Amino acid sequence: MFFSLPPGERIMFAPWTDAAGKTAAPYSSMALMLTGETGSQVTVTFWRGTESFPYIHNLTSGEAVNGAPPHGWPGVTAVTLARTDTNATAVASGILTRW
Repeated sequence: MFFSLPPGERIMFAPWTDAAGKTAAPYSSMALMLTGETGSQVTVTFWRGTESFPYIHNLTSGEAVNGAPPHGWPGVTAVTLARTDTNATAVASGILTRW
């Protein structure tokens, strides 16, 4: 799933559906790659039930950032992505997959 994040925008994925259209959570594995211009910042929060773990990513032009939780963190029930900078001239985007 590809997404683009303007400054101040928040996106939440919970739950996603599988290829057959059935809800499939929690998710055993996931991958998240973020890209953006220097000055853009994205806070990614992974949820496992009521537990949440936020990670802040300061992006740099020309570099891709692995935004997935350490060791895949099995049992993820939701993911929130928030563009936490106010730099209107910078862009940030990413690709999020789960399996």
